[in-house]
Amino acid sequence: EIYTARYTLSLHDALPICPSPRSPRRFGVGFGAVGGTDADKRRRIIAAAVGLLEEGVPSLSFRAVARAAGVSRGAVQHYFPDRDALVQGCLAHLEEAFAEMGVTLGGAGLEPGAPFIREAARRLYRFGREHRTLLQLRLQTAAPDEVGGGHWTRTLTLGPGVSAVVAPHSTVPPAELGATVKSLVMAIGRFAFMSDEELTNMTGEDDVDAASDAAERYLASCALRLLRPGSRGDAASTA
Repeated sequence: EIYTARYTLSLHDALPICPSPRSPRRFGVGFGAVGGTDADKRRRIIAAAVGLLEEGVPSLSFRAVARAAGVSRGAVQHYFPDRDALVQGCLAHLEEAFAEMGVTLGGAGLEPGAPFIREAARRLYRFGREHRTLLQLRLQTAAPDEVGGGHWTRTLTLGPGVSAVVAPHSTVPPAELGATVKSLVMAIGRFAFMSDEELTNMTGEDDVDAASDAAERYLASCALRLLRPGSRGDAASTA
């Protein structure tokens, strides 16, 4: 476990982190790094670490990240002096990806109401499937004040903004909207976190891609029933 002022990182149950035999000072900060601006190098390092995590590598070491990013191990340790900082950098990337998804959704030119809600549910599910390793890691590294009934939901929504986004498209009374959105997000999260075997068993499909498509359609239908109750025309158009 790695202790910080805000986080207790129980990484042994999430992803084993290989110890680095050399400290940044002994190795030489930035030695041998390839060219590029500081921001470019940092982005490449984060992208490499995220890629390794989401590929399911058995361990995350500075050496492996440096090799994947095309920089020296010293360069990695220059931007991320310990594995705690590297993990938090990956989780920050997760939040940035979620924010980008929201911006893209808002600029997609979707019709208000049912079309927007369907697409929002689909994209949230795809985001969860694509980033499930990082989302599970975020669960493992939940801050003490996040432990409780709401921290699991916040792991997928990454903030309270989902209710505000869907509010103009929902017919649910404002007093009930928050709880309704949380219920939907928990359902989406459960499907997103399923293993391939669980997903095929749940949907009855033999192919993983077909199973994921079936889950996506089902969740879009659930989103309409929850957020626009009584709108039969909306529910009929989910196929």
